[in-house]
Amino acid sequence: MTTSTGQELKEQGMAQVEANAYEQWKREFSYWGRWTSLSGLPFTSEDITSMFYVGLPPSGSVNAIGAAMNRLVRALNLERVGYVKAKHPKAHARMLAQWKRKG
Repeated sequence: MTTSTGQELKEQGMAQVEANAYEQWKREFSYWGRWTSLSGLPFTSEDITSMFYVGLPPSGSVNAIGAAMNRLVRALNLERVGYVKAKHPKAHARMLAQWKRKG
C-alpha cells in the first residue's frame, strides 16, 4: 500500500473539484442552449456563455465551448443559418456560427 503525500492529496482533490465543476458547466451550457433554441431565433455559443451566466468553462479552454456546442447541435438537430462576429473583445472579432432549430 502506498501512502499519498499531502501535496498529492491536494492535487487529487483539486482535480476532482475541477472535473465536477466542468460537468456542472456542461449541464448549464446544455440547459441554456436548449432554452435559447426554443425562441426560434438564431443564436451563437457566445449568446449561451454570456447571456445566462454560464461563462467560460472552468478549464478556461475555449475548445470546450466548441465541443459543448457541437453536442447541442447534434442533440437538437440545429441548422447553421449564418455567421456573425463575436462581441467579446478577447474573441478578436472571430466569426461564430449562428444556429436555430430546423423547421
